Parts: sequence; C-alpha cells; structure tokens
Amino acid sequence: MSGDQKDSLAVLLLKVAAQVALLGPGGRAELRRMSLETGCADLWRILATVGIDGSHEPWVRFAKITAILTPNKEKPEDRKVHNGKSRLGAVLFKNDVSEARLNRLCSAPLAQRRDLLERALRGLKTPEGVDLVTVGLLLCSEAPDTVRCVARDYFTAQVSANMKDNAA
Repeated sequence: MSGDQKDSLAVLLLKVAAQVALLGPGGRAELRRMSLETGCADLWRILATVGIDGSHEPWVRFAKITAILTPNKEKPEDRKVHNGKSRLGAVLFKNDVSEARLNRLCSAPLAQRRDLLERALRGLKTPEGVDLVTVGLLLCSEAPDTVRCVARDYFTAQVSANMKDNAA
C-alpha cells in the first residue's frame, strides 16, 4: 500500500470514527452488537455518509471496534476515541495484553487477524484514546509494516516500563 493510499484510507477511517462518535448510546450499542454479515441501519448510514461501499468486511469490523472503544460520554466531542499519539502496541501493553496474545495477533493471516484484533480490543481501557488509523490498517491490509509497528510499540512500552521498575 503506497503512502497516498494509506493517507486516503486514514481520512476515511477517521471520518467513520467521527460518525460513530455522533451516535447516541443506543446507536453505538447496536454497532457493538451487530452481526458482521448483516450490519445494522446506523452502520449503513455511516458508510453511505462517508462514501464507502459497506459490503467490504473490514469497514464493518472497523465501525464495530470503534463503537466498542468509544466512551459513553454525554457530548459527542467527548466521545472521540482517536488519538494518533496513543500507539496501539503501547495501549495493548498498558492493558496487560500478553506477549502470547500479541504474537497470535501479529502472526495471524488477515482474515483471522480481524477477529483476534476485535477480541483484543474488547474491554480495553483507553482513557487517552488510541490510534484508530493503525487499527484500520491492521483490518484492511496484509502489509507487514503495520504489524511490525504494533509489535515495536508494544515492546518499546515494555522496555520503558521495565527501565522505570529497575530505576525505582
């Protein structure tokens, strides 16, 4: 995937995330529970608004994961979950996702990775948000560079935590 393709994909991913943040609690709950095969009305509305062909499974999964991660706040502007500085690998480490689980996620073929990623992100605590572009790239692309970045960020966070523990 070229740099321009990644940039275009990133714009679409963030537009979907922004639309999910605008939904009320019932709409987000419906997205969290929806079947990947059938979707739901709010999903199709979001994808049509953004201009995405909703038959593509990664988009359905991305909307579902975004709804899972979106905090239940009163104001839509407080529901934003994307934070480009909050690296996915570091967030996984901070949430005590095991190395074994990270390894399964990173080594899985794309179709299996999608399911593993959703499971890994369910129940995560992300008060500072998470880089949703990386989440989307993991869902949409076989490119190994995104997987390497997630692993690098996980182990960088681990090394940093160990250094802090050793210094104390």
